[in-house]
Formats: sequence, structure tokens, C-alpha cells
Amino acid sequence: MRLNRFVKALIIISGIFLVADAAAMLFMFSFNYGIAFTFILGAALLAFGFLFDNIRKIKWLFSLILSALAIAAALLAFLAIFGRCDSADYHEDAVIVHGAGISDKTVSVQLAKRLDKAAEYSKANTRAVIVVSGGMGPGENITEARAMKKYLVDKGVPENRIITEDASHSTYTNLVCSKELLDRHFDGSAYRVLLITSDYHIFRASLIAKRLGMNCSHLHSGIEWYTFPMRYLRECAAIAKYLLLRS
Repeated sequence: MRLNRFVKALIIISGIFLVADAAAMLFMFSFNYGIAFTFILGAALLAFGFLFDNIRKIKWLFSLILSALAIAAALLAFLAIFGRCDSADYHEDAVIVHGAGISDKTVSVQLAKRLDKAAEYSKANTRAVIVVSGGMGPGENITEARAMKKYLVDKGVPENRIITEDASHSTYTNLVCSKELLDRHFDGSAYRVLLITSDYHIFRASLIAKRLGMNCSHLHSGIEWYTFPMRYLRECAAIAKYLLLRS
């Protein structure tokens, strides 16, 4: 009985946290699927928590819900662990930095973290070229790639080491377009690529890059802790979409 009460309380507390987090995200970010998924999951957990005793009497439904929650938790844990296990050896020939939104001409906090990691890496590997990848999204006055290049130059990265890819609008097109630029840059010679992106994004970016035939390693940048539900739940949906549509 004590275990059941503990599980019930944990589910309700988790639901309250997710609903509150989704509400807070609305004041900090434009509405997106990540916020919607956070709210929906939070509301579902609250409903499950308050109906816990009644649902527990329906064994097949209770088992199904617990199994679904366990699978979701395992997937989130896998993404978090994989994303933090960096594989960079600092001998790569090129770096691809994925865009992550700008405001006017200023990079977002998330994108700044990615670029700071790229600038740090560039000091350790001075021969690698850096591809900044990202087109112009809604409400942006310049392309993400242009803002990213300026940020890196201001951080001391030589301009002649930066390649601008400003035609893409998704992770898939980031990598397709960046690969085309690097193939031309290395003139058909083999090269190794380092992907720099946020921890939750590492798995999908690596999956796509390897499918495109890239020899790649990865290096993660962190995220703000309070954006974890929004970022990771949205990424789960993006992975499902990629596995279904391959784009």
C-alpha cells in the first residue's frame, strides 16, 4: 500500500511539474510542439494520478499505462546519456554547427551554447573548417548562418575557416546542404566531420549524418535545465517523424 501511495504521489507531482513547466515556457518561447507535448503529458499524468486507484483495478489498462511510461522514460534516458557521451577526438577535418533560432540578429541562448562549444573546439583543432548551418526562419531578419558566423568571428575564430550554409530549414537539410559544401571544399577527398549540437539533438543528427554517408563524431552543448521537458519531448516526436518519413 505504501508503494502504491508513493507511486501515485510521484505521478501527480510529475504531472503538476510538467503542466507548470509548459505554462512557464509559453512566457519564454514561442508556442511549439514541445510545449504542447509537455502540457499534454503533464495533464495525462495528473489524470492518471487522480484516477490511480480506479485504474489499478483494470489490470490490463494499468499495465499498459505503466509500460508506456517506462518506455518513454527509457527513451528520454537513452537520448540524454547518448547525447552526453562525446566521441570527438579533436582530429576531425570539419565541424558542422546546427542552427537553433535567432532573435532579430542575435543568436538564441541555445545556439550560443553550440557556438561557444565550436569556438572552444576550434582552438584545440586549428585546421578544421567550421560549417555554420541554418537558413532564415519566421521572424528572423538575417539567416541563422550569417548570425552564427558573426558570433564566431567575434569569439576570435578566423573568418577564412568558416563556411556558411544558409539554405537549410531542418536537421535533415542542415546535413544534406552542409555535406554538399564540404564535398566541394575537400574536392572529393575523404574527410571526417564533427557534429556540434545540443545534447538532446545528438542522436538524431548522428543518425541522419551516418545515413548520408558521413564519417562523423559528435560533441554536445548543454541546455537550460528548465527546458528539458520541452526540448526532449519535441525531439522524441522528431525522431519518430524521421524514422517514418526519412526526412
